[in-house]
Amino acid sequence: MDEEAAFEELAFRLAARALGNTNAASDAPNAVESIAKRGISRAARLYNERQLLARVPPELLCMIFSLLAMDDRIYVTLVSHRWRQVCLNHGSLWADINTTFPVGFIKWQLQQTGSTPLRKTAEPLHHSDADRIDLVAANMGRAQTLDIYAYSDIISRLLLNPASHLERLNITGIAHGVLAHEIFTNGVRWPALRELYIHGTGLPHISFVQLLATCPALKSLKYDLTEDGKDSILTSSITTYVPRLCSVSFIGMTDQLAAVLPHLRTVRDVEIRNEWDTMSDEEPLPLLPHLLARDESDPVDNASIRWDEVRLQSDRSVRTCHEAADEDIRWILSQESFFGHLTTLTLAFDLPDQPLPAAPLLRTLILLDPTLSDWATYKFTWRTPVLETLCVGKDPANMEDDQEFARIDRHVLGNVLQSVFGFSADRRLPSLVIRNAVLAAGGVVGQTVLKDLVQTLDVVQDLEWDP
Repeated sequence: MDEEAAFEELAFRLAARALGNTNAASDAPNAVESIAKRGISRAARLYNERQLLARVPPELLCMIFSLLAMDDRIYVTLVSHRWRQVCLNHGSLWADINTTFPVGFIKWQLQQTGSTPLRKTAEPLHHSDADRIDLVAANMGRAQTLDIYAYSDIISRLLLNPASHLERLNITGIAHGVLAHEIFTNGVRWPALRELYIHGTGLPHISFVQLLATCPALKSLKYDLTEDGKDSILTSSITTYVPRLCSVSFIGMTDQLAAVLPHLRTVRDVEIRNEWDTMSDEEPLPLLPHLLARDESDPVDNASIRWDEVRLQSDRSVRTCHEAADEDIRWILSQESFFGHLTTLTLAFDLPDQPLPAAPLLRTLILLDPTLSDWATYKFTWRTPVLETLCVGKDPANMEDDQEFARIDRHVLGNVLQSVFGFSADRRLPSLVIRNAVLAAGGVVGQTVLKDLVQTLDVVQDLEWDP
């Protein structure tokens, strides 16, 4: 008997049995279909259990599922009985609460997660979202993280609820309001808080120290000084109030940043973003001297100096200034003590009208001037006796999608290597790298060619490069 005939015989016997066990012949097809579905489900389960995925431990499956978006996690529950059980038995998979979800689904999540800590995203919240606001407020005690984008009175209502397990709080205000005074009047409010970000909303008439007192275990702080309006928010080192603090980021006007920087020297990583006062005729206060001052035993050895960002890195700290004043950058480009310890430098700024300080330890130099226009007219020699790698190129972040690669004139490049850096046939540059640029063909008869000045030359087109 062939396979098709065997199945037909099996179906006949099932139908005959169903007809014999019912008084209504019309019920027989439904009975056969029900039996067949149960059989198929059982067979499918046995088949799945023999597959490779069946050997994956539930804990590992849970980790994999946690990488999926919430919609995809729901679809996973429909794939197989085992996957559904794994999903429903691990409350952490449903602990990402987002107020953009339907209210009914949020309630199901809260029930499904049991006592699992919640990761909440409440953005945007408006006064018309009463049900969602109530759900977030009622479960603040379970919140592990909270990202909230709302009007200040809504934010205040949520934050006034106890949240002793909260570890990360990210606040973005709508319409630049002010948080409620009561949040900051009772000392420690968030004993477990490690990360605090406040932007777009101001503090009430309290001191900045009162804010720090609410979260004594803080390790990372981002704060917008422009919302505060005060020039000076600290009178002593910030780590006096939050001793574990290792990372701070401030946005502010130049005078606000100048006032706060002296009190940040004990913090490992400091980032500031300068908001210019375009209406002021006064000279901007210097920021980089304060940013550079930290510990003489921990000098800057890796620096990036660009029009829009100055980044200073040492063995134990990182200092970053966004939108530094031109005067500030010219100042740092004149500091002998700064250049004296550098081993790596990225440079994209106008060259000064004076010699750059000697860089006796500099081994890697990245010039984000693909045409070398500034360097071709630079009239001074720069002493870099141990320079090993010179990289000339263009940052992909500054390239248009349809922009062609810059062209570097070989003759200009050779002159820069000789006149600025002092390379010759007797002292050749160990490595020259051209990134996201091309060397123009040709040369001048009788001129020194690159191979006489460089040991190895690499031309690389890399749009993923992050100098």
